[in-house]
Amino acid sequence: MSDTGIAVIESTWWKKKNTSVRGFFEIIADIVVKNPHGYHYEMANNVEGLKKAIETLSSTRDVRYLYLAMHGNAGGVVVHNRETLSAIMLRNILSKANQQRNSLKGLYLGCCDFATLTTASKLFERDISPTWIAGYSTSVDWIESSVLDMLFLSTLVNPLLDRRTKRRIRETELQRVCRVAGQIKVAAPGLVRDLGFGVFVRDPEFGVRDLLAENDLDELYDAA
Repeated sequence: MSDTGIAVIESTWWKKKNTSVRGFFEIIADIVVKNPHGYHYEMANNVEGLKKAIETLSSTRDVRYLYLAMHGNAGGVVVHNRETLSAIMLRNILSKANQQRNSLKGLYLGCCDFATLTTASKLFERDISPTWIAGYSTSVDWIESSVLDMLFLSTLVNPLLDRRTKRRIRETELQRVCRVAGQIKVAAPGLVRDLGFGVFVRDPEFGVRDLLAENDLDELYDAA
């Protein structure tokens, strides 16, 4: 494996700073696939550019996970020029991409306030390819959220190996994200709680569920 399967779309964070998430994605890619360039990266500083980047990357064959790195609020993700992409607009883009190619497995909202149960429910109203949606429901500290991002994403793209044979264990995407959510819940419960971090999946019986609010992820894993 020479690519993590992660695609990042980032908007400029501040006018007078060069802050970027690129550094920690390079670390993840270097450790996991021994290639610091083993991820996709695009910049978008207006909504039209963001739409085009999402459309392109979410239907690209080797992209499995899409990470949006930008400001946010309860109404949507906010790009550098202060335009907002709402949950409904994002859902429509992902729904269209799903009709073209079913490649995207997870959506990570790396922004403040937007990743709520309400947002996830809107995104899951239509057929979209992501199995899960993760992110923050509160206004978060950039450093603390970056730590949790790295922990979640590195666990996600690291293959699960059989301890005896060292062979890769095959998992469905739902099993994978259940396992990752369980590990994050144990490893960083304080950050999960304080940052309002959630991992949402669609359940045919119970609707949209936050895996980090579930008591028995092992049971969900076995049923997936």
